[in-house]
Amino acid sequence: MKHRYVICFFLFLLPFLICKQKSATNNKSTEDVHSLGWSGSVFAFRAFANSYAITPHSGLSVKVVDIVSDQEKWRFNKFWEGDNVGEGSTAEYVPTTDESAWEIVTEEVISHIKKSYIKNLESSPHFNQSYDNFPLYMDNLDGDTFTADLILNKKENTYKIIVVSKNKGIKVVSEKKIEPSTFSEFNVLGYFLNPKRDRIAILIKESLGGGEPYLPDYFVVGCLLTSGFKK
Repeated sequence: MKHRYVICFFLFLLPFLICKQKSATNNKSTEDVHSLGWSGSVFAFRAFANSYAITPHSGLSVKVVDIVSDQEKWRFNKFWEGDNVGEGSTAEYVPTTDESAWEIVTEEVISHIKKSYIKNLESSPHFNQSYDNFPLYMDNLDGDTFTADLILNKKENTYKIIVVSKNKGIKVVSEKKIEPSTFSEFNVLGYFLNPKRDRIAILIKESLGGGEPYLPDYFVVGCLLTSGFKK
């Protein structure tokens, strides 16, 4: 009788557990990375990170990338570092949120991007948008579904970024050499979909190791969704 009650209770909770799992899978970004806009194949985004290891410090980077050639066209970096003296410290202000850091550099960054790369930056619906998590479902591409992964080859000190299409097969979108002394970890975080809905910027996080409180770096790799896949 006791086991019957346990089974009935589990069956009662099962729909709620499934619902919770689905909502966690569909969550938006957990990292402070936001798009700024698109102009053709040119994509701009910003990323914020902070740490309290040893001393409080944070950094905000902005990158403008051509996601056809994966060429970085412009980069802006701003770092802040405090001290561990405590009360009475004369160290500079260290922003602890993406919003507070972005507010400091907004005018300088936006004016440069609008002048050189994306004119309608602030009016774009993609301005200040978070990335999405894989899988990517595309109803305009025959209901195809896409996922991405990073394959690390430690023997050859290389990594490949691949995109898998449910309908079309596999595509290698990037392959790079890593310095043997690099203690980095790479993770695919998600994607940004372009306005034409035929190309994505795959977001990669590089976490630096080595025992120091390094801040992570973020970069994107482009992928055309309509061709180049092999079964």
